[in-house]
Amino acid sequence: MDKERKPLGLSARLGYGMGDIYGGGATTIINMYYLYFLIDIAGLPPALAGTAFLISKLWDAVTDPVMGLISDNTRTSFGRRRPYFLAGIPLVFLSFAALWIRPGFSGQGAAFVYYLAAYVLFSTVYTMVWVPYNSIAAELTQDYDERTRLSFYRMVFSNLSGIVAAIAPKDLFEGAIFRGDPPRAWLWVGIAFGLVFALPYIGTFLACRENPEYMSLPRKRLGSVTSFVTENFLVPFENRPFRYVMLMYFFGFMAQDAVLGLAVYFLTYALGIPSMMTLLVPVYGGLLVSLVFADALARRIGKRETFLVSGGLWIVALALVLFMRPGMSVAVLYAFGLAFGVGLAGVQSMVFAIFPDVPDVD
Repeated sequence: MDKERKPLGLSARLGYGMGDIYGGGATTIINMYYLYFLIDIAGLPPALAGTAFLISKLWDAVTDPVMGLISDNTRTSFGRRRPYFLAGIPLVFLSFAALWIRPGFSGQGAAFVYYLAAYVLFSTVYTMVWVPYNSIAAELTQDYDERTRLSFYRMVFSNLSGIVAAIAPKDLFEGAIFRGDPPRAWLWVGIAFGLVFALPYIGTFLACRENPEYMSLPRKRLGSVTSFVTENFLVPFENRPFRYVMLMYFFGFMAQDAVLGLAVYFLTYALGIPSMMTLLVPVYGGLLVSLVFADALARRIGKRETFLVSGGLWIVALALVLFMRPGMSVAVLYAFGLAFGVGLAGVQSMVFAIFPDVPDVD
């Protein structure tokens, strides 16, 4: 594989970064608000709402490697990954909007089946787009530092999308535009954000040109179920860097998802703060500013070391949650949010900067 390619231009970096508007925004809304929507707006019992989440996550675990195999074996004039960005434009919109519809079923069982089907559909479409998107970075450039730059652009778009997705649904749609009509508010959340998440893939499709040399790679054959499980779930763990990156990803994003998933209830019922802006503005503000420093620090001391420094700060910030009480100073909340965002910036960006380097060690 020829490693001497022309450096990526600004359009390619921006186009690649735009692809994470969907990833950063959709996961933020789902993690922060979907459980709240299912329980408080759609009226599902917590047990059924949690079951829908669990089944969808298990489905994800199966479909991710399957989509990886499909994407690797795709051969088109557009390349191996880009066709899925194009196909994803209408599907991203439809699958996200479907999550927030109240179908009007009289029984909880029928409503559960609908929301489970909608969530599984969303997860499937997300996988269809997200797996090729994560794969294409390693094929756009072989340069170690250029991949860090791609991660930087990606995280900027991801977190700009994340801050809007974290604040707008409850504070703007439910709290202002459609005050007093939550079902209608969340329906329009689905429609509006579905468009915001789908349309940027036009830019990603046009700007990200794959290395044609990858098209000449032999197709992977699908053998028995046993061989598929072995090759996709077991063999990768023989790669030591892969094991480390998986642990970084698992624990880092598990902590992030846990915080986001409980944020609405924690702020509203534990601290008595109805507005998401009080905490989330400093979190995402600190995150966006710190991405620049994380990128510069990684060039100076390395990606691994930057992750460790950021992770340490993040752990300290998370520990401060134990000392939060109702009526506490807003300045304390801002300080916590800022520290949380600064730590998260390095954790997020370094995980995605390291991912494309792992196959090079294999």
